Amino acid sequence: MTPRAEKQLRLRTMALAAERRNKPSGLPALAIIALLAACVFAIFSANGAAAARSNLKSTLDAKARIDVLVLERARLTEMQRANAPAQVRYRPLPNLLTRLLDQRREMELPEGTISVKERSQDVRLAGRTDSPFRGKGVTANMVDLTLDEAMEWINRVIANVDGLFVRDIEFRPSPRGWSIEVEFLRWEKQVG
Repeated sequence: MTPRAEKQLRLRTMALAAERRNKPSGLPALAIIALLAACVFAIFSANGAAAARSNLKSTLDAKARIDVLVLERARLTEMQRANAPAQVRYRPLPNLLTRLLDQRREMELPEGTISVKERSQDVRLAGRTDSPFRGKGVTANMVDLTLDEAMEWINRVIANVDGLFVRDIEFRPSPRGWSIEVEFLRWEKQVG
């Protein structure tokens, strides 16, 4: 090898070494690791936020139910003090299910779109085992109705059955409309 070729080889080797020093391979690897860590942190944060949202929603739902019960209890207590109006307003209705289905017939909704059944257990006022008032629960299942038809039926039922209110409602889409489950509650004063 000639001194000139040797010098060129040495210069080429030094140039390649300098080029490797100027292009460090550790920095891109470090950036990729940092990016992966950020992604993992973002996923855990999103899961935590979703859990917190779910917890908040269930807490707000529980609060809304409690607020309704507190207002109803206050109303019942006031009625109990007045006594005479409570006898009329909270008298047991033996034909409650029939009255609910009559509203379906009056609206001329197809047979089978609304079914109603009594809940197996009555609701009692919290902390008042001696209270003569019991909550009579009724569940209505509606299938293949538009939201307008369902809401109109619910409003008619509430307007035509004294003391009845919606305790819970659940909407699910179906191929031909909506599938809706409504839980009604009506406080009744038990005799004897």
